Amino acid sequence: MLSLAEQNAVKTLEYILTKNSILQKVAIFFGDLSEEYLHIHNILHTPKFALQLNPKISKGENYLGFPYLMLDFPRVFEKEHVFAIRSFFWWGHYFSITLHVKGRYKPLINLKSIAESESKWSYYIGKDEWENNMNEDNLITICPAQLDFLENKFQENSFSKIVQIFDLEDWNNTKQLYMHSYRNILQLIDSSHLYGE
Repeated sequence: MLSLAEQNAVKTLEYILTKNSILQKVAIFFGDLSEEYLHIHNILHTPKFALQLNPKISKGENYLGFPYLMLDFPRVFEKEHVFAIRSFFWWGHYFSITLHVKGRYKPLINLKSIAESESKWSYYIGKDEWENNMNEDNLITICPAQLDFLENKFQENSFSKIVQIFDLEDWNNTKQLYMHSYRNILQLIDSSHLYGE
């Protein structure tokens, strides 16, 4: 049996058409954003390893019950080594950008530099490195007051993720927010640890 709300929804064509239109616009947006990201890499002369694979856009209908799209670029996903920047749209929740590092790329994150910068990043303290559900239970703001605690977390885990979240209310400014944060990530990472990779 359907509830009254479900009966109304199943008869409403506009909802599905609107949903499909929104998801298509996000896919186009992420495609455009990948070109902007590549341009930023070229300007900043970032390490070549970051450009080995083309950007990849993935989508699904059911991440904890809601549709999502994500853009991974760079996307180095090896068993023991990860360097990825993920731009993520989660229906009804938020846009986000995450730097995910592991193995030989983990030293790229310098928490002290991030804490002392003017940018506002959060550190993921959850145990599941593939989780995309970022919330107040698994994020801590990277700031001088939290530095000792976060440095311990950094040492404990094999991976590290820093995150920024953008409210869906800021939809029309999302491109500028993503580009600013993406550039900021590349400027904050300590590429001296890559030894010329």
